Amino acid sequence: MPRFNSPIGPLLAAVAFAVAALPAPAGADTLTFDDIDLSNDIYLVIPNGYGGLNWGDFGVVDGLHYAGNPSGYEAGVVSGTNVAFNLSGQPAEILAVSGGSAFTFNSVYLTAAWNDDLQVTVQGYSGGTLQYDRTVTLSATSPTLFTFDYENVDELRFTSFGGTPHADYGDYPAYSFAMDDFTFNEAVPEPSSLAMGACASGLLGLLALRRKSARGGGEDEGDVPAPRA
Repeated sequence: MPRFNSPIGPLLAAVAFAVAALPAPAGADTLTFDDIDLSNDIYLVIPNGYGGLNWGDFGVVDGLHYAGNPSGYEAGVVSGTNVAFNLSGQPAEILAVSGGSAFTFNSVYLTAAWNDDLQVTVQGYSGGTLQYDRTVTLSATSPTLFTFDYENVDELRFTSFGGTPHADYGDYPAYSFAMDDFTFNEAVPEPSSLAMGACASGLLGLLALRRKSARGGGEDEGDVPAPRA
């Protein structure tokens, strides 16, 4: 085991320990909705807890084998076969699980199911307070990747409106959209006060030693005091 021959050594060790104790950034998760089994159903409501989130008025459908007319559900498939969609074109939401931490909403692919130039307003809330508000325009024939970077939110609200029926999809005045590859990060917890305190103490100690050394008033371990006259 190494020995420290100077007060600087233990202080550096304390700083290193404190930094090591800090939480590492969480990796991004991408929900493709392909792990929801639709073998016996045309569509299913996304259950609470899926992907570690709660879901309100979102369903999932097999876009590549959709039983209805041609639609943006097929066009909106980015990976696998399934896409999420807002039920009956109504407002839908995604929330942190009860008692869970906030999250960062990174990005998502969105496609209009029926209407060209469908508008979707995506709002991010934290503790019931609106933090982010953005409206995007969707294509009905190809998915568009939208990057949001809504940090530390616990609720997302999706509200769709407008647009005109796509000619090849029939006259459906519906405001549904397809959603695929929803990417988010769990919020990184705040560093503990213990780790921060150790880090701060170590840095302050190093600064104090540097000041003493600059004044010539410090004594390292092993130094022999000068004899008094």
